[in-house]
Amino acid sequence: MDKYINCPVCDRNNFVSVINMEGVPLSSLSLGKTKDEALRAKLFSLCIVKCSNCSHLYNRSVNISEIDYNNDENLTYFSSDEWNNYSSELALDIIEKYNIKNKTVLEIGCGDGSFLKEFQKYNNVCIGYDPSYSGVNDIENIKIVNKYFSPKLDVDIEYDLVILRHVVEHMDNATDFLETLIKSFQLEGCSPLLMVEVPNNYFTLKDSRINDFVYEHISYFSYQSLHYCLAKSGATIREVYEGFGGETLISLSKVDSVENNDIGDDFNKLRDDYREILSKYDSICIWGAGGRGAAFIRLVAKYFNGSEIIVDSDPMKINKYTPSTALKICNFRELKKQNIDVIIISTALGKANIIDQINKYDINTKLILCYEDNQLLSVL
Repeated sequence: MDKYINCPVCDRNNFVSVINMEGVPLSSLSLGKTKDEALRAKLFSLCIVKCSNCSHLYNRSVNISEIDYNNDENLTYFSSDEWNNYSSELALDIIEKYNIKNKTVLEIGCGDGSFLKEFQKYNNVCIGYDPSYSGVNDIENIKIVNKYFSPKLDVDIEYDLVILRHVVEHMDNATDFLETLIKSFQLEGCSPLLMVEVPNNYFTLKDSRINDFVYEHISYFSYQSLHYCLAKSGATIREVYEGFGGETLISLSKVDSVENNDIGDDFNKLRDDYREILSKYDSICIWGAGGRGAAFIRLVAKYFNGSEIIVDSDPMKINKYTPSTALKICNFRELKKQNIDVIIISTALGKANIIDQINKYDINTKLILCYEDNQLLSVL
């Protein structure tokens, strides 16, 4: 019997139905040895819905206990020269960008360990967990443990990089898992970089690719829902971008240590950063007046010099006023008519979309900043 689950990202149970499918095999990855074995495959129903709260796409009709990756000798994974080359380039990009050399790397759901091998080339000690692994650990500096990874039991090493590639979409509690993982690292005083890669649902929806819906995949992430999931779990997001021709989403986040996460100091730094901007520039625009945007505006409003303008891309917010500060929200297109020195994007959640609009509408400014990682960072 199917079990109905809440949204794996926000845990709400408000949704809009997208598509229902019957007779879907339990595993599209496990191939039968014989015709009879293939015909005996368990069949289930898919009930793909869109969360009304966070817009995440997921299968709410799933029995996670039926899915077992333990030592399945018939298990097959997508592989091609193109995919293997992409994976190698992705690993190299992360190694170079974040200096992952002579470090300790963990991959949760590592498969046969091929991705870890790319990191091993740079003198990294690599440890992987995968219940389906049946090989022999015979590669120097690589150890693969044949079991499911437990965030509460297996966080006993100070890792520098933690990798989850095409794992999170298989979970019925994605945010809870990541939150538990992050808290476990924090309790151990460990502050690793966290890499998560998932399939991108953009082309699934754009091209109506119904065959993308499989029982093993509970979640179908968009840029927004992956961002929401990571932020809600407590990760400090560094970047989220597309890979493999837009078919995947890659995120790099930091697990902040509890000792260094002093909110009071962060607020003082934000205040000082904003004052420094005021001392250098005459006109400032804050872009984004939603929940996080309004909170950001409230934090810095007492330091305004009167030249600030608040804009938003959502027509529903135009000509309304931000809570407590009562600042009028303008249409972002008005920036074309004004000389704005600095644009501050009030939350990293909307950064990519806002930058696209700045470029699309040819809005001129001297500096673009975004409030992320508890500071105002330049994006131009």
